[in-house]
Amino acid sequence: MYVANHNSWMDIPYLGYTIGWKNYKIVAKKELAKVPILGKAIKVGGNVMLDRKDRRSQLMTLKSGMNWLKEGVNLCTFPEGTRSRSGRLMPFKKGAFKMAHKMGAPVVPLSIVGSAKVMPSN
Repeated sequence: MYVANHNSWMDIPYLGYTIGWKNYKIVAKKELAKVPILGKAIKVGGNVMLDRKDRRSQLMTLKSGMNWLKEGVNLCTFPEGTRSRSGRLMPFKKGAFKMAHKMGAPVVPLSIVGSAKVMPSN
């Protein structure tokens, strides 16, 4: 389970480049499905989609993520749950850590620095 801070749209390709472009899935918010090209890529790639407002979706995401970990696929998450506009680390949501703990998977923290300078939130 890779967990990284989130400051910019560039975090996703930086994360992919850092860990290698194979054998991983990203946990992404449902709203990204509406973004042209990116939304389709997330769906076609079999990544895990989360509707943050729907408790059932949250449980399905937990189950799906645990299944990927069981199959030996790395999960990548941004446990803050959204991009930080200030560049400061925000409180973490618990889902990624619950998945890793239940599956006995190690948590690998990653710090992405400077991505907001390359592509600011505005």
